[in-house]
Parts: sequence; structure tokens; C-alpha cells
Amino acid sequence: MITGSLCTSKEGSGAPVKPPTATTLLLSQQSEQLHLSHKRCRPPPYLHIQILVINLISDELPERIHVHTRLATCFQPRNPKMAPIPPIIIATIQSSIISGISNVLAQFIAAQREQKSFIIDWVPVVQFIMFSIVTTPPNFMWQELLEASFPSYHIEPTKEAIASAAAGNEKELDREAKEGRLVEPKLNKRNTVIKAVLDQTVGAALNTLLFSMFMHGVRAGMAHRDAAGYGEPAKGLDFLKSGSGAFQYDAVDWASVWAKSRAEFFGILKASWTFWPFVSVLNFAVLKTVEARNLTGSLAGLGWGVYMRRIERCGS
Repeated sequence: MITGSLCTSKEGSGAPVKPPTATTLLLSQQSEQLHLSHKRCRPPPYLHIQILVINLISDELPERIHVHTRLATCFQPRNPKMAPIPPIIIATIQSSIISGISNVLAQFIAAQREQKSFIIDWVPVVQFIMFSIVTTPPNFMWQELLEASFPSYHIEPTKEAIASAAAGNEKELDREAKEGRLVEPKLNKRNTVIKAVLDQTVGAALNTLLFSMFMHGVRAGMAHRDAAGYGEPAKGLDFLKSGSGAFQYDAVDWASVWAKSRAEFFGILKASWTFWPFVSVLNFAVLKTVEARNLTGSLAGLGWGVYMRRIERCGS
């Protein structure tokens, strides 16, 4: 702990001993907790935020530097071999699984409406999974960029902490810190609106175009499926197992793919505006992490995937 260095004078200086204040002791306590959490590399929730607020009302500059040095080192993994799976990979796996489920669900609904026996056609299922694998990483980074540029929440001292600091009530500040009532997150409405608008204009436009280009391109590359004798849904898995011949890149007419994508672009974009803006506002206003937002978006994509499957069926 750092309390001892604050309570003793420098040797030979003759300066009187400075008794520790409640703020000083609180800084020491928080620093020691942070030091202990360094061994586990999992700091207690809001510990670094509490230290930040204490620093704002404290005049012990060396202690601030000491605490922040420990805070910085806390996030260095003790064993690099046991590093966790990157969130972007987890998000990609989640989105891919949910996309596959949504396509199977869409096929089931279509079979019920057409009063046909339900047989999974694995070709469109794999196509949607591939689309998620391709598009989830850039979308994840897009969400990270939005959050870094326009944070949804900012940290503010609570009214109680401000009142205690203004009154110089060290004991009350100490109690509020122990109870986690020094600071609280506040929603930044301006940033939330900006992110929602950017997400539903720039992000939605790019995703819509990418979806159309990808699906039309994949369908064109697999257009020989019927001629190869794999047209029945039950033979979809056999078609995929046929090797590199399942997708023929040379058969794709990219000019035609671009023309079809342009033709349906505004129709899909307008349809997305009846659904995704609500998901976007919910994500930015309520959820605080990109990982949680991605999972929520993927779950919402179950219903959207059913709609996109209908679009894909109409296009084919």
C-alpha cells in the first residue's frame, strides 16, 4: 500500500508528519485493491472510475500517478497462452449460427404455407452462414468505430458525491466510494442519435448492397445445380459435397449481379427502415458493449433473415 509514504516526512527534511486524510486513505485502499486484482487481471467493476473521480477531488498528484500506473499494468495478461477468444471471433460464430437457424426457420415457414413436407435445403443455409462470416467482422469493427467516436455513455459524479465533495465531507465520500455511489453512467442522447443515423444510412446502405451482391453472385455461381442433378432440396448437401464444382466463379456475370443489386437496393433499404432503426436505438441507448449489441442484432436478425430468405427465393 502507499499509505506509509504519505504519513512520513523525507529523511532529514525536518518537515512535520502529514496525517492521512480520508481521501488519501481511500486512494490507498483503491490502489491496493487494484494491485491485488492485477494478479487476476480482472479489476473490480467501476474501480478505475472511482479512482478517476477521487483524483478529481484529491490533491495528491504522486498518488494519482501511482494508481494509474497500476491500472495500466492490470490489463496485461499474466499468461499469454491463456488469452481469451477475441470478441470479434465470438460475434462471428454467434451471427453465423443464428443466420443458419433463421434460414432453416424460413424454409419451415415456406413449407407450411405451401403445404409441402419440410426438408432442409442446406445450400441456402450455407449461403447465409457464409454471408455472416464475411460481413460480421467489418460490421463489428464498424460498431466499435461508432462507439469510439460517439460514446453512448459518459461517466459523471453522482449528486451525492458532488454534494459531499463541495462540503468537504471526507467520511461521506469514503462511504459512497465503498457503496459504489461515487459515479454513474449517463446516456449521451446526442451521440446516440448520431450513431443511429449513421448506422441506418451509411451502415444500412453498405450492408444492403453487400447482401444483394453476395447473394446474386453466389446464386449465379451455383446456377448449374439443377443441370447437375442436385435440384431437389434433399440433394442440397450432396451438391455442397461435390467439391469445387459446387461454385463456379467463371459462371458469374458480375455486370448482371450489379444490375440486379441496384434494381432491388432501395426496396430492401426501405424495408429495413421499418425494422432496424428500432433495433439500432435499443442497442445504442440500452446496451453498453459492442458484444451485447452484436448479439442483440443477430437475434433480431432471426426475423429479418426470414424476410431476406423470401427475397432470395423470389430472386431465384
